[in-house]
Amino acid sequence: ILPLIKAARAAWFNVLEQKLEDVRYDLQSSKELKACIQLLRTNGLGYRRHSPPPMQRQRPKGTRKEDEFNEWQDENSYLMRRDQENNDRMKSAWNAAKQSAT
Repeated sequence: ILPLIKAARAAWFNVLEQKLEDVRYDLQSSKELKACIQLLRTNGLGYRRHSPPPMQRQRPKGTRKEDEFNEWQDENSYLMRRDQENNDRMKSAWNAAKQSAT
């Protein structure tokens, strides 16, 4: 891999030297820079592996619990409802503890 890095660095310096000599030198037309960019994009492989197909994640119908968050509903209303359920449960536990203490 070291020879590849050295070759990319040498190509980079050559392009910079050409740009210093001719200010109008078009960097977009540089094959060396295109090769360096391709190496950077592909983590040094020089080619890109094909992306895996997108996963279709679905659960069988009826497996979602009723109190489970549904991505189609408003998140704030869901969280407020869960907080209210939690507060009701805590109040009933405190009331039961107070009654058992008296």
